[in-house]
Amino acid sequence: MNYKAIYICLAVFIFMAGGCAGSKSTKSTLRGASASQTSDAKAKAEKLIQTAESDIRAARDAGAQAAAPGDIKSAEYNLESAKTKLKRKEYYLAGEAAKGASENARQALKKAKKTKR
Repeated sequence: MNYKAIYICLAVFIFMAGGCAGSKSTKSTLRGASASQTSDAKAKAEKLIQTAESDIRAARDAGAQAAAPGDIKSAEYNLESAKTKLKRKEYYLAGEAAKGASENARQALKKAKKTKR
């Protein structure tokens, strides 16, 4: 029997499996992050969520609910998604969803201002 070939195949298999395990999602990346990096990411996500809430409020106050209901719905959906991701400690994804919510709210505000003219 050719034991050398078996050992080589086994070593290649273990190497490949180890590489796949290391390429997990952002959660595994955050586990390796320092506490200060994690708290910075959390603070940034929280700030982006607050900004999105403010943007949505401003759009509603300007009458965007009637002028751009789809944009407001998208903004609200993205905001809820951001809050859910924040609770799951997916800080980067929470920030990205909050940015999307702000963008949707700004689009709604723009349409509302255009309608009032």
